[in-house]
Amino acid sequence: MSSSAHANDETMPAPGDLAMGQMGMWLFLGTEVMFFAALIATYLILRSSVAGQDGSGWPTAAQVHMNPWIGLGNTAILLVSSVLVSLAVQALAAGAGKRAGNLLLLAMGLGVCFLGIKGYEYSGKFRHQLLPGKIGEVFPAGSTIARRYDQGPGLQWLDSLKAPLEGLGGKEFRLATGKEKGADPAAATQTLQAVRQDPAKNLAYEILLSLEKGEATPSVAARKVFGANEAIRAAGGSTEVPVPPALPHGNLWASCYFVITGLHATHLLAGLVALGIPALAGVFGYLKPSSLGYLTNAALYWHFVDLVWIILFPLLYLV
Repeated sequence: MSSSAHANDETMPAPGDLAMGQMGMWLFLGTEVMFFAALIATYLILRSSVAGQDGSGWPTAAQVHMNPWIGLGNTAILLVSSVLVSLAVQALAAGAGKRAGNLLLLAMGLGVCFLGIKGYEYSGKFRHQLLPGKIGEVFPAGSTIARRYDQGPGLQWLDSLKAPLEGLGGKEFRLATGKEKGADPAAATQTLQAVRQDPAKNLAYEILLSLEKGEATPSVAARKVFGANEAIRAAGGSTEVPVPPALPHGNLWASCYFVITGLHATHLLAGLVALGIPALAGVFGYLKPSSLGYLTNAALYWHFVDLVWIILFPLLYLV
């Protein structure tokens, strides 16, 4: 046997040490499984029971701007990263520490890409105001939950709606209702006909008119916004009216989305730190087979984080 082989044998951790280390990691991952299982179960229960009580449904992926192709791309990124991490473990077991470090850096790069794409998705949610407490709730007219919404959180959403409506169709509203100085009845009729042809301005006209009459409760306004956006989407439009969004159970969806994906992203960051230590050691030539136990456990954690995303992807983007 060559001297290099003897050196590798001397630095390789004992099988018993590897087994004990992996047992500890599996116990830790068991607690993580319970943690994410509780989150996912809560999401499923809320989705099925709360939305089913009043018949208003749950936001679809299209309504909350969840692009399945983006989610699929992120899934592929994590799957490839898991393959690279497994190859890094095999490389270190064979004594190729530098190769293992390079593979880990590639896997970490894919993990950073995942977080970058998720950040892009988050920016879209902020841009469309799909945030907890910022969404108008759509409930069936006359229902108890609609009355509660009208008396409480809906009032704040209704206030946030007024300025965008004025910017969207305030001038047209004044012309159509004869409130614009110098407007004549013929101009008002012509303006109203033009407004009716534009979904966004027609929405502004209807809600501003109901506000003036004191009829615009938050529920009524939310149903009008939701209906206008659905009509645009049904006609093949790719944009929505530029006002605060309205959705059935939209705030509950937003809370679930940010909690679940945010906690997953936090775990992914922890995985990047765990992989970063052996990756840097490998690049600088300090990663030895004696670190195989640590790298094996870090790889198990990384695979677990990837598995969680494989479960979350269809729940959030496809179902």
